[in-house]
Amino acid sequence: MKKRNILILFLSIFFFIACSEDDNEEECINYDDVAKVTNVEAPATATVNEVVSVNVTFQVKNACGEFAQFDESIDGTTRTIAVEAVYEGCACAQVITTKTATYEFTPEVTGEYVLKFQTAPNEFIEKTITVEEAGSSS
Repeated sequence: MKKRNILILFLSIFFFIACSEDDNEEECINYDDVAKVTNVEAPATATVNEVVSVNVTFQVKNACGEFAQFDESIDGTTRTIAVEAVYEGCACAQVITTKTATYEFTPEVTGEYVLKFQTAPNEFIEKTITVEEAGSSS
């Protein structure tokens, strides 16, 4: 009877330890965060009612980070833009990675458009694009 009790005790401890280790094997994440914009490539000029494409380079905090969307606020011809990254996955390598996404907008009036891409709270990379009517030349 003693051998049986010792065996049950041993197996109980074994299963407890085995289950505890499995719980800590992988930590999975799922959240959104504002990414740091590091570079912006924009044209100097554009045409009314034509799509303007701007290449935006940004950093994600780990290997599971991906582009989610652009968050923008518009005030006249000034646009303040933040890149939102999504972090989703398990066993994400802790390495800062650079990604690129294309921001697009279609100007509806002529003038100077100022694009302010957030690099940090209250810090921006600014690009000015002069928008003209089709067929205009400077």
